[in-house]
Amino acid sequence: MIEPDTAFWAIVESAYLPEALKSLVESFESKKEEFQKEMHYLRFELKPSAVYFNPTERCNLNCSYCYIPEKIRKDGKDMSKEEIFRSLEILKEFFYEKMAIQIKPQIIFHGSEPTLVKNNIFLL
Repeated sequence: MIEPDTAFWAIVESAYLPEALKSLVESFESKKEEFQKEMHYLRFELKPSAVYFNPTERCNLNCSYCYIPEKIRKDGKDMSKEEIFRSLEILKEFFYEKMAIQIKPQIIFHGSEPTLVKNNIFLL
């Protein structure tokens, strides 16, 4: 059972569905307004305070759980210095405009291997 507007869901074995259905509907109806308010907040009011930043697609590792295809890890694109700094400037502007001053934003260098483009990230 899924109600997508409120993210209400339940897993019930089909053999128990007839008896479970009544109590699930009653439970849902009693909290529907609360669920709707929470979903509205999460969809439209919550401001992100952290971002993952991938300055390259390349990676010098071969992790078994990696979702990036091997060809991209080997030959993928790198962001230029200009692209990195402009992207970080956009993020900075967003965080200053949208976040309360007491909240510290986080930029997480992630994915592939960010240090492969260290010369584009760290100025000498």
